[in-house]
Amino acid sequence: MKRRQKLLVLAVIALVGAGSACSRGDRIIKVADLPQTPDFEVDARPLYAPLSMPAQKTHIDIGYIWKQNSLIFLPIFNDNGRYVAYTGSDSQYIEFKKGELEDWAAKANIALPPDPSIPFWDAWGGKILLIVLIPPIVFLSLLWDRLWRRISTGM
Repeated sequence: MKRRQKLLVLAVIALVGAGSACSRGDRIIKVADLPQTPDFEVDARPLYAPLSMPAQKTHIDIGYIWKQNSLIFLPIFNDNGRYVAYTGSDSQYIEFKKGELEDWAAKANIALPPDPSIPFWDAWGGKILLIVLIPPIVFLSLLWDRLWRRISTGM
């Protein structure tokens, strides 16, 4: 195989590896507890339930959801944060209609912050870990390359 073809194959492998190492998904946290009364229950069908299954009364709390980009399970970027009705599940939530969040917070006598704080790991952990890990990895790869060249030349 020619050098150019080898580089092309390595570039494709690196691109596929980087693409599979990156992911984007939703993260949700509970921000405020609403009182355990029928006023704060909604009719909801469990996730992946058949349409023939009737909706059940589900207590909701106030949650905050955002999109998170990850690189090898390290959270890197967070965006599109908004308030939602938290159902107790990290995979299921209910969108608020316009003005509904303020009405429910006022009814429960709760003051909501404009931007709730997300967990430290989600906000900073991945960034700090990448900053700490990247320089040693680059240094070791350069050192390995230099060592490999010495071994292959017989020195």
